[in-house]
Formats: sequence, structure tokens, C-alpha cells
Amino acid sequence: MVFIDTGSGADYHFEGGDVDTSSLPRGEYLVVTYTRTDDGIQKQTERVELSDDSTVTATDAESSDELLSSFSHDSEPEIDVGASVAYEYGEPSYDSDGTVDIRVSAVNVTTEEYVPANTSLTVEVETPNGTDTFNATTGEDGTAVVSYDLAGRDDGEYRVLVTSDTSGYSGYASFTAGARAQLVPQYYRQTTPQNSTVGVAVHTSVDGEPTTGDPVHVEIRSPDGSVTEQNVTTGTDSFARLNLTTTQTGSYVVRATGPNGETERATIDSAEYISSVNIPNWWELRPGERASISGTVLTETGEPLANEELTLRVENESDVVLDTQTLTTTAAGQFVTSWDVPANQTEYRVHYDVTLETNGVRIAEDAELEVENRTSGDDEPVPDEPAAEVAVEPDVREVSPSGTVTATVSVERNDTLVSGQNVSVLSGVDATVLDYRTVTTNSTGAATVSFDLPQSLADYHNRNIQIRAVTTVDDSTVVGYGSTDISQGETELDGEFGTEAGQSANGSIAFIDADGSPVSNAPVAYVGARNGLRAGVFATGLVTTNASGQASFTYDVPADAQLSVALAADSRTRDFNYWTSPSLSQYVVDVNVTDSGNGYTEVAPGETVTINYDVPDETVEGGVLTVYSWDEEAEERVLTTRTFAPGENASVRIPATTEAGSYSAMVQTVTADGRLSSAEGYISIDQDAEPIRETTSVSGHVTTANGTPLVNDTVAFFDESFDSPSAAATTNGSGFYNTTQDIAEFDQSVLQDTEYQVGFYQFNASESASRADAWPRDGVADIYAVDRINTSQTTTVDAEIPEGHVLNVSVTAENESAVEDARLRITHANGSARVVFGGRTNANGRLIINDAPRPGVEVTGNVTVEVAPPVESDAYEDTIQRQRVTVTNDTDLSFTLATNETDGSPANLTGFVEAADGTVPPGEVVLDTRLGAPDGDVSSLGPNGEYDLTAARGTYQVSFVQPSSQVDGVPDLYPLHRVYADDSTHLGSDELPNANRLNVTVLDRQGDPADDATVVVAYGGNRVFDSVSGQTASDGQFIFGQTQGVEVAGPEAVPNDYGGNVQVQVYGPNETFVGTRLNVTSDTNLTVQLTDRVNVTGRFVRPDGEPAVNRTAVVLGDTNGTSGGGFARTADDGAFGVSVAENGTYNVKFRQERYAEEGTSFPRDGVPDVYAATSIDVGAAPHDVGTVALPEAHQLNVSVVDAGGDAVENARVTVDHRNNGSVGFVSGSTLPNGTMVLDATGRPGVELVGDLRLTVEAPPNATDLEGIETTETLSLDDDRTVTVQLDGDEDDESNTTPDAVDVRALATPTTASVNETVTVDLVATNVTDGVGAFETTLNLTNGTAGTITDVTVLGSPNGTDVEYGPENDSVAIDAFGMDTAQNGTVTFARVNVTLTSAGTSELAVSETVLGSEPGTEYDVGSESGATLTAVALEPVGASDAVPTDPDGDGTFEDINGDGNVTVSDVQAMFANRNSPGITDNADAFDFSGNGEVNIVDVQRLFVEIRD
Repeated sequence: MVFIDTGSGADYHFEGGDVDTSSLPRGEYLVVTYTRTDDGIQKQTERVELSDDSTVTATDAESSDELLSSFSHDSEPEIDVGASVAYEYGEPSYDSDGTVDIRVSAVNVTTEEYVPANTSLTVEVETPNGTDTFNATTGEDGTAVVSYDLAGRDDGEYRVLVTSDTSGYSGYASFTAGARAQLVPQYYRQTTPQNSTVGVAVHTSVDGEPTTGDPVHVEIRSPDGSVTEQNVTTGTDSFARLNLTTTQTGSYVVRATGPNGETERATIDSAEYISSVNIPNWWELRPGERASISGTVLTETGEPLANEELTLRVENESDVVLDTQTLTTTAAGQFVTSWDVPANQTEYRVHYDVTLETNGVRIAEDAELEVENRTSGDDEPVPDEPAAEVAVEPDVREVSPSGTVTATVSVERNDTLVSGQNVSVLSGVDATVLDYRTVTTNSTGAATVSFDLPQSLADYHNRNIQIRAVTTVDDSTVVGYGSTDISQGETELDGEFGTEAGQSANGSIAFIDADGSPVSNAPVAYVGARNGLRAGVFATGLVTTNASGQASFTYDVPADAQLSVALAADSRTRDFNYWTSPSLSQYVVDVNVTDSGNGYTEVAPGETVTINYDVPDETVEGGVLTVYSWDEEAEERVLTTRTFAPGENASVRIPATTEAGSYSAMVQTVTADGRLSSAEGYISIDQDAEPIRETTSVSGHVTTANGTPLVNDTVAFFDESFDSPSAAATTNGSGFYNTTQDIAEFDQSVLQDTEYQVGFYQFNASESASRADAWPRDGVADIYAVDRINTSQTTTVDAEIPEGHVLNVSVTAENESAVEDARLRITHANGSARVVFGGRTNANGRLIINDAPRPGVEVTGNVTVEVAPPVESDAYEDTIQRQRVTVTNDTDLSFTLATNETDGSPANLTGFVEAADGTVPPGEVVLDTRLGAPDGDVSSLGPNGEYDLTAARGTYQVSFVQPSSQVDGVPDLYPLHRVYADDSTHLGSDELPNANRLNVTVLDRQGDPADDATVVVAYGGNRVFDSVSGQTASDGQFIFGQTQGVEVAGPEAVPNDYGGNVQVQVYGPNETFVGTRLNVTSDTNLTVQLTDRVNVTGRFVRPDGEPAVNRTAVVLGDTNGTSGGGFARTADDGAFGVSVAENGTYNVKFRQERYAEEGTSFPRDGVPDVYAATSIDVGAAPHDVGTVALPEAHQLNVSVVDAGGDAVENARVTVDHRNNGSVGFVSGSTLPNGTMVLDATGRPGVELVGDLRLTVEAPPNATDLEGIETTETLSLDDDRTVTVQLDGDEDDESNTTPDAVDVRALATPTTASVNETVTVDLVATNVTDGVGAFETTLNLTNGTAGTITDVTVLGSPNGTDVEYGPENDSVAIDAFGMDTAQNGTVTFARVNVTLTSAGTSELAVSETVLGSEPGTEYDVGSESGATLTAVALEPVGASDAVPTDPDGDGTFEDINGDGNVTVSDVQAMFANRNSPGITDNADAFDFSGNGEVNIVDVQRLFVEIRD
């Protein structure tokens, strides 16, 4: 069965089985079917309309009334057969004396052996006067070719039937012999006035090339059913011409039948009135879009139909009228309207007709609409994305019949390319096989398939080669498709644009082959026809291309042609289905889209464009303006359609949110005698420009607390930045302001739908701010945050400015001298509102604002003062200091700027390295850059082990490395120091520990040795860290330097807090990855297997709610041995994404580091420099951490002294933050005065918050303190200075009994919804020597309340034993060999409890035995459990999720259950506050604590979110 698209000429073949037409474009088709009967092969031809629901309806009155049926067979076939010829029915016809290559093939559809060789086929060819039968046997490629000689045979249609005794299918093809007749215009309907003469042309061709002297039978059916017939003969230009006169109204149907027996049809619509209708984007409208409809109606004699009433109807495909409109034409016969396309369309494509009539008389040229629903799946469920897929990518889109087809086949599983995969690739054209082979994907997951096209395809053109690839992945069959086209070349046809009606025009033809080379001596026929309003052919001709493949011709445009003409050509590569339409110029219309009169302009989104036009040499009756875009991305594609007179100005605003690249301003005009013309201006959209948004105004009244108007002061509006206000206004004599007033300093207005911070400043921004009455000392706040508004909701902002108090700020140097021109910034916070103002210090180091006559500023409430050194001053460290204060009375603040002690010259870092046996080892000391420091350095060891490194100012890692990896018992890598180089420093003498050999073998995902994988071996703890890397050999063995394996530090090495002393990470092909941590205490062989990666995402926000931008989000493995996490930079919205190995437990933490930029890490900004967020378990699916709100940080300064109270220099200090099972740290060294400076910044102090652990190590080579380490714990909730004492005379307390410890269960949260899971930590307090072993029992006192799952023992235990109770309501946990924090409060285990029913239960702790890491039993003083409550909640309002309790306080602030607490939750509670879901669970929503739920609880939730 063949479906031939009557509009485009494209053909679609269906072989056997059910015919599925859902993939075909909607429209009219010529359907050709074949059936085998006792009388031979019978052909049925039917003209049908294919609707959007794939319904096939006969449309030709002469067509058979039979319904189209699908072929069927009696049994399940094994062999499918097919047939194919170069010219199918409806395509070029064969020469009567030529040869037809009939390709036949067999395909096995039930096994993987697709192309069975030696299959016997029977080929029957039914001719116009009999049937020929041939036997063929398929070759190795499953294909055979029957060369059918037409010599001596009759012209007409030939039908091919292919069968096989082994098949239940039949293959079909058809072709014609003899000249083919083509009717021009072909298939589609044209309009013309009644009583006009219409030219019709008939063209003949053979093998796609024009022929002459061929007889053609023409039949014309008039609207009344009468038929006239005549026989014509094509002339020397391959055309026959005839005319018909449309004396009746209605459709004239013209049919032409050539010698090959094929008939073509054209329809010409005759009417008393005709129209030109314009509907922008009519072929691809979207559901819910507004269709703009405009046009011009002319009478039979061509004049505009002026001031007449029209009826416009919109009908669907079932002829149901959806809309009827009554319109009146203008004096120019024009009309403008619109129609809203239904938004509830479920079908993919729907067709609508637009009809016009006047006084009951139909107007010709009905318009149509095609609505495409790109989000619809015809109500079918969307299938899940396959876990695996095959992609087929041909190298080129077209290939010549004698060319080679090459394609790349790739296989993916879970977005990862799969190597070593066998793929079966079957290629074919139409229903016949071209090639079949099996390929295997390489290491990149791809394979190349290539085959030459056979000679039997020599005449094929515009035929699709389908490539089908099949493989099996994880026991599932996966299929992929690709395609390319066979092409003989291309014929390009162009006409002359802008020709006036009645004048001559030039046309050109270019003919190239598939390789782009010109085709000479090729005959090409051309035709010209009117395009709309008045149908008919006006020009025909035949030309031959020259040596350059070019030909030209001249045609006379009819004097009555309107708007454009249609040109078409016929050659081997093109037929009359493809047209080009050069526009005509009846008269000149100049469209201007700028004030300067240009036809082109470039504007920003949101800008307004002024459009006008003039007609210099003609008087027009009127015009219609349409501003539209063809860009599919444009949300609003038609901006305006309106009547438009010459000289009139139209203002059109480009949407601020448009994604369109351009718009056209089209003007269509008409004269009194009905001559139409059109022209366009072009508006290009600069998408890189800042959008111009619509403005609004904000007004209000500003007074003091006692109601006195504040006069001549400023109200400022800040949108995205506090650097400068976006808009401002000055209060008048009554205290009123309005942003519409003109202030020279601010040229931006307040924008619609925009959020602003509104601030009050007690000076006039439109005048000099240094005048005597600026910033008066009058007891009123000079700077005040009024409100935070959105102009979509608020345009009136009144302010009552409270009493202010004097804030004086002084800035001095370390020598107590005043610092002049220090930079200051004052921020006032009022709820969620913030405003700022800048100042500087005077010669006395005192704050002044805008050269005000006195120091200080009057403020009130929450104020933050930031101080930075003077601009371009190198006398002070370039840091920002900050102090926060609540101002309730006059206040003084002071700042001291640290002296910049560096002179910019390089520093020398020196020291000594020796092996454990006292010898100098072979190797070198490497200086690696950290945190944006400049270039590093390398130093070989001298004869005494000395090294000398040169460093610019910055952070560095100093490490010993043996690049050649000698086997000598010395570590190939050993980190020595983390330093901040700002002065020459001697780092002392370092002794390398003995090393052990670590051999690493890497396997791929299939368990085979992985070649050329990158292995990274790293050593280091919280203090120092470095790594070396190498590749694997073909046996999967890791090679470092010239040897297999690597020597790493052994048992003397200090393990880090994530477990183990060595970290191994492996990066394999196709983004595979694996990582682990281990303790290497002897020679060790390690085997790891690569796995897929998965993405971990999340978002960090600062304490002020703003995104934490361009900082480091870290996802690292924790103490269960998982490694292979990663680092990521947070984006502009604070979001991050890190790719980690599947199936691991990871720490998520935040660090204020920017590795590529020196000097910007760990700023003084109130944000924690390091924050341990949480610990997460990651499987094979992506994991989202959610939004982590960073708490406000406080400054911690650390000093180190010895037992005598003297400062200790070069001590190592590490500060750990521990939270939710995660650990984050910073480290540094002490100065001569004992003050710790960070490695990252070289300056004292660090901003942290929460539970911290300080570890201080004695300086290396300090004989009186050698080996001493002290650990302290603290909870940081305000700025603090901590002094740590290193005591060299400490007694050995390893055998003493520690004080009693308390063990308790801590739950987060304690209240949750039914079926939610809470996490419970087991915590020991008063620990002095870590937790090395424990045993304990947990049980739920209400056993029906929940289940205990997921026990995790922290501290990398050597052994664990976990036994659950029968109902999982209890668990006994034993563990030993743990390595935890040494002092204070230690979390040693974690369990999850799923609350399965409403109610309260205690998770009790009992029978606890606790031992220290040295092996001493603690005295357990008390055991306390956790009380857990489950609440049976239901979704509130329209939400599908139940409310949650994000902060664990027992009340459920997340009303809509989306995981965030925002104003949307307030709105949801307000709208549903009286619903049973809330009133029946008052305790869960009682935010005010008054024992019930009412409007006060809504307000309390609102206040919590706002603050």
C-alpha cells in the first residue's frame, strides 16, 4: 500500500500487517493498494483525507466506496518479503524502451538472522496486457534484482507482487511506462473571480526529463456537473496549453491523463467575490494562542468591497461551526479580527477552516488553520525513558546512488556509553534490504558501519535509507534508527523579486549533483502561474543547463497578477510539487520602523517601536499592519493587527520577556481599483541587551514617630544591588513623595513586577548632600530600611521614621594612629528590609557621611558596620572587618586595621628532609599552589637533605615526592607542611616514616582489567594533604613512575578524620569512577572495580537569605571507607552539582574557598568559613540535598601557649566543625606571638558556628613539647578568643579511669508525619580518650509506633554486630576498633526510626557499655532516650504532599509539603485554616502556642518567614 501526499508529492509505503497512519502528516493523499485475485494483481486507487485521529475518509466522488483495509495473513510469518523500484506509481515514469531494476529481498522477522540467503522468491509483474512471472533467489545480503525489459511492451501501469513459500507476507510495488502527464497547477485548489479566463498547462516527461509530442487527454468538470473533454499534444517546450472560462461559481475540476495511464487533478474555485486573507503562522498555531485574521475582499471586477457586512466562520474538521463573527469591511475593503484557538486540545494536530461570505454569497479563498500541540501525546501515557538506548548517526544527510553510506552506532546504558557491545545493523530502502552486518562498540561505546550502494539504485532519488540497529542490554532488546537519503542532486529555481505587474522578469535555474558538482546539458521545464486571487498559468518553457549547470529564462508577469507569482520546474531532481513565489511590486510601499525613517531597527526587549509607512507614487484606500514573528520561541508571536492609514504612527511595545530574535512589521495596502501591495520592516531583538520593562510609580508619606512631616529628604528604591538606587524621590513640604518626579541623579523609573528594598535617607538626593542641613543631628534616624515591596502588589509605601541615636565609628592602625579615608559601609536591617550607605573616615579616623559637617550618623535598631582599608593603600591588609550592633542609645565602635607586613618580594621556604634511618632519600620537595596562589616551585634535596623553595605571597602545600618511585622503603609521597607564604621561613627538619607498598588493580564495570585508567593516590589528614597519579597498564595494574604500585606512609602516618591514611581514586572511561580509603600498615594489594557516577545537587544560602555565590560545595566520602566525592563551585543562585560514585555515604559541607583567586577565600562576611551540613547515603539515582541555610557565623581567634604561658610558634591548629554526621575543618599555624593564622589567608581568625573541636599539635623538632597534642571542644555562639595550653609535663593518663560519661539519644526531628523517618544519634558526653568500643540496646516502648532501621556505627569500626528484634522495634549494637573525636561530646552511632502510626513512643537506651580507644572502660553515669511523636496529617488544600516539620520543633511550618518554608505556606494555611486537615491537628499548627489554630497562627508563621 502506498500513500502519496498530494501536496508535497512524498510517498509512504506500508508492507503487510496493519497499516498505521498515525505518523503521516495530515492532509489529502492518493492511496494505491494491490490485491492478488484469480484474475491477477488488482490495483485500487483512492483519494482520501487523513484526519488527526488517523481516520481515513474518501474525498473523490469517483473513488471506490470501499473502506481501506489492512492486509492480513493466516499464520505468524517467519520470512518477510519486499519489492522496490526507482520510480513508484505517482513518481516519474519509465521509458517505454528502458529497463526496470526490480529489487526484491527477504528478511527473517523471528530470529536474529535477519537476511536469509538462498531464499526462493516468486516475482509476478502484471502488465497492461498480461502477467510475467520470474523466479529469484536471494544472495548473501538477502536481496535479488530482476531486470525487467520494457522493450516491445505497452505503455501503462505495471504491478509487482513478490511471494515466497516460506512467508505469510507479500511484497508489492508498481510503476508506469510511457510519458507521464503532469497538470499545472497540481493537486491544490486555486481561486479566481467568476467569468475569468484561466490558463491550464499539461507537461509530459519520461525518467524525470521533459518530453515532447505526447498525447494527453484532458477532462474538465464544471460546478454544475457537466464535463467537457479534449485531447492535446505537448509542444516543443514539453507543454500543452488550454484555457477555461469560469462562467459558474463553484469548483472546476480538471483531470489530465498521459500515455502511462496516470491521471492528475487540479481544482479551481470560482466565486463572485475573492479575498486575500493573512493569518500569521497559520500552519503551526499553538493551543490557546490568539490567531490574527485580516484580509482584503475584492469584487468580481477587482474593486475593493467597501463597507459591506461579512460573516466569518471557523469550523473544525467535522464541519462544526465553533465561532461566527460579523465584521464590516473598511472603505478599502479590508477587515481585521482574531480568534482564540481552543486551549484544551489533546490531539497532536487539528485543522480548522475559516470561511467568509457576504449577503449569503461565499467569498473565494477560504483560509485554514493548523494547530499543533507539541506537549500532547494523544492522551497516551508517556513511557519511562529506557535504561539503555542505541543511537544511529549517519555521516551525511544525502548520498549519491553510487556512493557509500557510513554511520556511527553507539550504545548507552543510564547515560553512559557501553563498550564491547555487539550490535546488529540492518539497512534498507523502501521494503528491500541493502546491507546487514554485526559490529562491536569500541572503548568509547561507538562502532562504525559502512557499505556501498548497489548499481540497482542508480535511478533512485529522494528515497530514504533506513538504518536499524538492534542489541541486547541487560536481557532487554534495544532498537535504534537512523536514516539518510539517496539523492541525484538538486535543481534550484529562482525568480525575480519586486517585479511590477505587466513587466518582464528574469528566472534562473541551477542544477548540481549529489556531490555538489554542476550538471550540464540537463533539460529543465519551467512554468509560471498566478499565486492567489486569479488562478491560471501564464508562462511555460524548456531550457538546457550550460557547462556551469546554469540556465536562465524570461517570463512576462500578467498585468492583473497580485502580490506574487508561482514558479515551478521539472527535472530529474525536482517536479512541479515544489514552488517558489517571487513577490511582485504593484507600487512601492515604504515601511519605517524608526523615527529616522528606516526599514530596519535593532531594539532591546521591552522597547517601544514607532511604525509608519508612505506610498510615494500611489494613492491607496487603506492598509493593514501586522507585527509578527516566525520564531517558535516567541511567547507572543503576533503583537498587533490593525487597520493602518498612510502617515499614521503606530506604537508597538516588544514584550520584555520575549525570546524571539526578530519581528516583521508587514503593511498590506489596496488602491481604489483593487491593486494590492505589501512591504515589511524588520525589527531585530538584541537578546543580550537589558530588557526595558514597563514602569509604574510609587508614592507615600514620610513622617517622624510623632507625625511631623519629614521634608526635603530622600526615599530610595534598590532592586538587585545596593551600589546605587534604581529610583529615588524627594519628600515635599508635606512629607509626600512620588517616584515620577525628575531627579537628575537617577534616570530609571520604578519597574512593574519588581522587588525593591525601600530606604529613607535624611538628605536631598537631588541637591548637594554636603549642604549644612544634610544629615541633621535632630534625633531622627538618618538611614532607615522602610520596607521590602513588590510593585505588582504595592505602589504605596508610607514610612514612620523612629528616633535615631548617634553612631560614632573610629578606625586606627595597629600603632593606634588614626586612619584617614578608610572605607565604611553602614547597613540597617528592619525585618527582611535592608538599606546601605557608604562613608569614609576623616583625618581623625572618624566616620563621616558625604562630607557632612560632623562625624557620626544617627541610626537605630540592627546595624552592621563594615570597614576596609583606603583605596589603593598597601599599608594595611586588604581585608574587610565587620561589627554588628543593636543601637538603642548613642554608640561608639572602633576598628583596628592590620599592618601589611609584606613588601611583595618572594619568600624563601627552607628546611631539611631525612629518611627514617637518618639518610638523605632520593627525591625532591614540591611546592604546590593552593587557593589561587601564584606558581609553585620544586627543589632537589642537597647532600644534607636541605631544600630551598621560592614562593610569592599565598597558600601552598609543601610535600616530599619521589617521581621515579624507587623501591626503597621511603614514601613516594609525603605531605610536610601547609603554609601561607608572606615572609621567608625555615620549616625545620622533617623525618619521613617508613613506607609500605600499595599495589592497585583496577577492573572495569564488567570485571575485566581496565587499561589506561587514571589512578590518584593521596595521603593527608586535616592538616596537610597531597597526591600523586599514574595510569593503569593493560592488566589493570597501577604504574607510578617506572614501577608498579606506590610506596605510602605506613603505621606512623596520622589517619585523617574520614577514615584511613591513604585515599585511592580511579577515573575510568565513559565517566566511570571508584574511590576508597584504607589504612596501609603493611604491603597491601588493593583491587577496585569502576562504577557509574551519580549527581548530587543542592543549594547553599547565606544567613541573610541571599545565595552563597561562587563558593565551594564539597561532597566527600565519610568514615565508612567511601571515597570519590568531588568539589563544585556554587552558581549565582547558590546551587551546586557534584558527580560522585554510586552507592556510597558522603559528607556535604560548605567552604568559603575560591581556588582560582588569591585573596578572596574566607572573607569577613558573617558567613561560616566552613560548615558541615549533613551526611547522605547515595544510591544509583541522583540525590538532591535541598537548600541548606547557613547560620550566622562568629569570629574565633586561637592562641597557643606552653605550660609557662609563653607563646608557642609554628604550632599546628586544626578546627573541626561537626554536624549531622559531617565534618569540616580549617587549619593554620601560629605566629611568634602564638596567634593562629589560617593557611588559606595568612591572617588571624576564622568565622565559624556551632560545635567545634580544636586540635593543637606541638611544633616539629620542639624538644620540650615534642609529640604533644591537645584537643578541646567548644560551642561557638558569639565572637571568642581561645587560648590553648601545650603542657610538656602532662602525666600519662592512659591507664586512669575516666570520669563518668552520659549516653543519650538525640532525634532530629522529634515530631514527624506518619510514615516519615527521623534520624537518632547516640551521643556520649564527657569523653576524654575517644570512643573505641561500645555495646548498647535501643527499643521503642510503644512497639506499634514504628520500626528501627539503618544502623550506622561511626568512627570506622574494625567490627560490628547488629541484631534487630522480631518486629524491628528494638536493636542491639556492638562495635570495636573505632576512631572518633577524643574529647568532649562524641556521636558514636546513628539509627533511623520510621514512625508507622500516630502516637508517641520513647526510643529507650539501655545496657550501654562504653570503652575508650586505649581500651579503658568508661563509667556510664546515665542513659536517656528520645521521645518521638508521629502525627497523622493529610495534604492541605491543593497540595499532594503532607505538611512537614523542617526544624524539628514539633510544629509543621511546611504547610504544602514541598520541603521549603516560604510565603506559599502562609498562603496555603490562610486559605485552608478552617479545613479539618488543620483544625483536627491543632497541636501541629499551633505556632502561637495558645492551644488552638486561628488567624493568629497564620500571622505567627508569616512573621517567622519574614524574619
